[in-house]
Amino acid sequence: MKKEFKNTIWSFALNLLGIDLMAMLIFYLAVISLVGISEHEAWQWAVTGISTLILWGLVWMVSASRGKKDVDNDALYEKRKAINPNLMVDKYYEGWKGFVAGIMAKTPAIILLIVHLFIKDNGITDMILRLYFGVHFKAISLWGPAPLAIVSYILLFSVVCGLAYRTGPAQRQKVLTIIKRNQEKQLK
Repeated sequence: MKKEFKNTIWSFALNLLGIDLMAMLIFYLAVISLVGISEHEAWQWAVTGISTLILWGLVWMVSASRGKKDVDNDALYEKRKAINPNLMVDKYYEGWKGFVAGIMAKTPAIILLIVHLFIKDNGITDMILRLYFGVHFKAISLWGPAPLAIVSYILLFSVVCGLAYRTGPAQRQKVLTIIKRNQEKQLK
């Protein structure tokens, strides 16, 4: 059975990339609205912190939701396979999927970083990297040299996506427990 695009790792990665780009847009809108205040270091760190928390929260929610959805799809197809043993079923939930989707979502950043490392005049690529990472560039720059810090950030993003995705089975179990408890209450 061939998976629909919406159930592939590519759609998951594109969804994460979209969230990342939306967070970047929100950051730039916040910076534009705070133009007079944005010169103060405290405001810059406040915007950085709040924007980062919003992005990581959204990434966690989307990744965890995708993990639960994949576990739900596996359970559904297992039921169908029990009825029809000849049914070929692909497994949707794979523990590594969130980690890989996180790295795939950062493919534009990886490409920018590679170009940045191989071009002699780093002014243009440095500016593009700063624009791409937006709010996070201030925090990333504290980690050390830009290439190492950006790779660390990409790996951290991937780890957050992967850990959130791996909560899918636990979320499904929690929902099934609540359903069972509610059914028992109705029978009383």
